[in-house]
Amino acid sequence: MGILENIKIALRSVRSNLLRAILTLLIIAIGILSLVGILTAVDSIAATISNDFSSIGANVFEIEPSGDNFRRRGRQSKRGPNIDYRQAASFKEKYNYPSIIAISLKGSDLGTVKSGEKESNPNVVIKGGDENYLDLDGYEIELGRYFTKSEAENGRNICVIGQDIVESLFDEK
Repeated sequence: MGILENIKIALRSVRSNLLRAILTLLIIAIGILSLVGILTAVDSIAATISNDFSSIGANVFEIEPSGDNFRRRGRQSKRGPNIDYRQAASFKEKYNYPSIIAISLKGSDLGTVKSGEKESNPNVVIKGGDENYLDLDGYEIELGRYFTKSEAENGRNICVIGQDIVESLFDEK
């Protein structure tokens, strides 16, 4: 049998079982599309997670007083002494390794921000930080600028506000 004879037999077979051939092709096509879709979704999720973790830095660590001041099995754990600004600044100055160091403080979870007659909801998180804080915590400024080392050290009355505050107090979107 020649190759031409084999092609004629194959075409006759497909023509006589057309529905079966179409269904088989559809199943193969759907299977391949599903596999490509799943692999694409997994890759995009992995890239998103990697990007999120890299924005906060893989080598970021925080130094806080030990203990959380809560009760466990009838005993109250003791919170370590607070770290004051001088201690934190001294650590930052003496740490001689290639790194970026930031000093920050969480002020309140229940702050209210006012501008003229307008007032925000009483759930504003208020934090303080030096010139490196935004970089290490993975924040980006959309408009304006962050403050400088000189401004942070001299205690200038400046702040960075989030988009929610801008929208609620200044009617900008």
